[in-house]
Amino acid sequence: MAANAVMVKISQLCAELNPGGVRYHPRQRGWNENGIWLAVNSVKFLDNYIYDISVAGWAHPNGGWLGDITVASKQICGCNFRFICFLENSPNYPGKPGRFRIQFLFHIAGQSVYKRFRHQRRGDEGWRSLQRNSRRLFQTSMWLQRRRAALAHQAKKRKMAMPNIKPYIIAEIGCNHKGNMDIAREMIMVAAQFCKADAVKFQKRTNRQLLTPEEYNAPHPHVENSYGSTYGEHREFLEFTVEQHKELKEYCAKWNIAYSSSVWDLTAAQEIAEVNPPFIKIPSASNLDFEMLDWLCSHYKGEIQLSFGMTDRAEEEKIVTFFEERNRAMDVVILSCTSGYPVPFEDISLLEIPRFVKTYGQRIKAIGFSGHHLGIAPDVAALALGATVFERHFTLDRTWKGTDHAASLEPDGLRRLARDLRNVALALREKSEEILPIEKVQRQKLKRKVSS
Repeated sequence: MAANAVMVKISQLCAELNPGGVRYHPRQRGWNENGIWLAVNSVKFLDNYIYDISVAGWAHPNGGWLGDITVASKQICGCNFRFICFLENSPNYPGKPGRFRIQFLFHIAGQSVYKRFRHQRRGDEGWRSLQRNSRRLFQTSMWLQRRRAALAHQAKKRKMAMPNIKPYIIAEIGCNHKGNMDIAREMIMVAAQFCKADAVKFQKRTNRQLLTPEEYNAPHPHVENSYGSTYGEHREFLEFTVEQHKELKEYCAKWNIAYSSSVWDLTAAQEIAEVNPPFIKIPSASNLDFEMLDWLCSHYKGEIQLSFGMTDRAEEEKIVTFFEERNRAMDVVILSCTSGYPVPFEDISLLEIPRFVKTYGQRIKAIGFSGHHLGIAPDVAALALGATVFERHFTLDRTWKGTDHAASLEPDGLRRLARDLRNVALALREKSEEILPIEKVQRQKLKRKVSS
């Protein structure tokens, strides 16, 4: 079943099961006389065929089977309860009674534990099946309680041996919002909820200061990407006001994701500093604007990130020394970058990252990676080489008009990037013991000693 067809089916399911929270008589939905019912609060897309359905409650006149168990499981092991329906295996659901699968998903100690049950929605045997499954669910909750205690004990033992590598992932929206606040809000929501990014970043420019009159009034060099009759009009169309940036910061707070912006000139830096984001980004094109950098050192107390694209080594040293002289170097993050859209793999030059780590790692706050390439594999390699801050251009549709979209990640790409970076960060460590606990059982079972 195609993903969009599944979405239609799940929408129909919600409409039928929860129109205003009305409780249906069980016989209207093919349930038996014991009166089991449910109310769907929300549906969250997990992948092409699986949907996470938040269940408000189950009820039963004689005490309930799943409502009581759900409460007990939350009280006993603090786990989150979800009901998941695999629709592709349920051609008759929610119509005529038929076979379907239910799956209970628990999140505990950072791990997911799944238990699946099958059940036939017919008569007394169906009810006895549900009762058996409720007892199995209760037993599962008790197992989860013991498992969580064991995991906590293991984590405490290994704590000192675990490096604290936490990649910080920035979805650079830039001007990919096409000058539309509604699109900008949607991108914030998607980056936060679906992609699991840590921050979103916009841009701020004062175009009359950055462009000469000739450049401002000239046609866009790629007319098919222009939002105005001149390059200046194009750039102005994509600019948000300071008040709009403040609105975007508030919207970011609503979705629990950090707001930030790149600044291209002194006026833009002063305006964004007024918004007070946790960090401000200096693009490669502006990293030698020492008047702007000096103003930020004096008036902005947050983190300052700088891309080092189009920058030679003497200029790199000059920039870092500039911040050291003003006692702000430990607020600085430098990002390895190649300025191109998109950048071919041979020009990404990932080995610049260990050079930055060796040269500047003890002099500044952190080393990062700003990628304009296709795919996500180089970012994972950058993590292994020492980068901890990751910035990628982000768009909802790579076919949209504009020069940055082609070098941007769409939502699923950014989601996969965040997932892979965090998983690899967990793997980047030495063994806490010569033989790990997970290996000891296998060693006892499989290891063969060979006499010399």
